[in-house]
Amino acid sequence: MRFIIAASMLLSGGAWANDVSFSVDVAPNAHVSGTVDVDDSSGDINSVKGEASGAVSGAFTLNQVNPQIIVGQGPRLTLKFDRRNQQISAQLDSANPVTLWEKP
Repeated sequence: MRFIIAASMLLSGGAWANDVSFSVDVAPNAHVSGTVDVDDSSGDINSVKGEASGAVSGAFTLNQVNPQIIVGQGPRLTLKFDRRNQQISAQLDSANPVTLWEKP
């Protein structure tokens, strides 16, 4: 399984980037990519915008008001924003969840 996280900009001295990009294969036939909006001072996640492709396709947005979304009707991709652990995950049907991004 391929797992790639690419930061668009990381500042020195403990500061955080505004946007962090991610690109992850959640299954052999399903891919999720997007951008995490990170708070400059705390490093906490503000929101996540992205797109699923492959077996399930569609755009999604996660935030504190909408921390979970399901994309697709045949195969279903569940995306979750765990505010307590500052983690974004995806799960295709009954497969194991895959972490898309988490606060270091």
